[in-house]
Amino acid sequence: MSRKTLLFVIVGALAVIAAGLSLYILRPRPTHLTGDAWDYTLLPNEVADGWKLRSQGIITPHDLTQESLETNTNLTQSVSLLNMTQLYYAAYQPPEQSLYFDLTLQVILYAAEAEAAAAFAPENPGVEWEPVAVAQVGDEGRAWRYLNPDPTLNQNIYRIDFRFLNGIASVTMLGATEALPNLDEPLAYARLIHQKMLTHPTPGELQRLERAHRPDLRAALLTQTQLVQVDDYLGGRWQMDSRLLPGWTATAAFNPESQSTLQRLGRVTGYQMFLVKALSQAEQTHNFPAGLFQQVTLYGQADAAGEALGYMVGLEQFPEREPSSKVGDEARAWSGLLESTTNAGVKITVAVTEIDFRVGTYIGSIRLQTRPLTPAELADGQASNEQLALTLAQRLAANFLTQSEGG
Repeated sequence: MSRKTLLFVIVGALAVIAAGLSLYILRPRPTHLTGDAWDYTLLPNEVADGWKLRSQGIITPHDLTQESLETNTNLTQSVSLLNMTQLYYAAYQPPEQSLYFDLTLQVILYAAEAEAAAAFAPENPGVEWEPVAVAQVGDEGRAWRYLNPDPTLNQNIYRIDFRFLNGIASVTMLGATEALPNLDEPLAYARLIHQKMLTHPTPGELQRLERAHRPDLRAALLTQTQLVQVDDYLGGRWQMDSRLLPGWTATAAFNPESQSTLQRLGRVTGYQMFLVKALSQAEQTHNFPAGLFQQVTLYGQADAAGEALGYMVGLEQFPEREPSSKVGDEARAWSGLLESTTNAGVKITVAVTEIDFRVGTYIGSIRLQTRPLTPAELADGQASNEQLALTLAQRLAANFLTQSEGG
């Protein structure tokens, strides 16, 4: 090799190293996971072809205090949930006629890295599992293989657990030996979760708020503790709806015409959450509210937020009415009885109320729906629903006021 060629090689190598260093400088190692636990999960299009999401759910510290919380056998029980802030779990179903049987995962977030490390340190699935050597995942990781009690069973179960910063993730996979001869496949899924934590530790919409020097909108929403205070019949049973996970509502997600209007009004971002009230059939007879939607949206200026409030469509099935009491700086309301037919052909009637309101630069919404009402319950059910929706909206407005004063 000539000196000239060697010089080009050295310069080229140095350029590659410099590029790598510049990327590292631009994206330093994160120090904290600030997203929701489900921000780091595997999505249906990220698992192998044919796998379908069978179930998913969220567990909060409040949920753990409720005796009615259903035990999910897919949860990794060996991890301490002390000081955890969110737990997300999901189960995937393999294709029909597949040699795979199951794929489950969970992501747990803690308030601080030290708390996650303390929870992870003693983790061990039990004597039924043997440790398996595994390449490092995250800050610390472990892997196990299940010891089949029947040696003739032609199947394997592998589990990969790892911690990264203040998060812990676990992936477990079950399949026939031919399909799952080693832990490579669940390890690949674990690495994908870790990659999301590493490259997107903070949601883009939260970054947008931080750049605008505004607080996290999630802190403005009604908490489960506040719902207990407002809903006097088993209010502790309100849980996040696993069918519609809470999430950010970016302006870019709207249609082009709406985007243009929202950008003109200086919309920053929003966040929404659906909740359901988990009651037994017997408990439902003494209860009307069944579904709750709440959202918060932030604008740059109060007058723009007021204009945006005027564009909101509410419940188009019913005429708009004035709220029976003051909510925030200004508010709009809709309420009525909504009839529908189930897949089984059964006609049902529910009461629905929506209140949209403004507090300074914040826009909020409460939509409350009852369980199906009998003909004798229609009047009381609608009146009760309207009153609780109003109380919830007023409490949410108080949160916005506190948020704006603190921000």
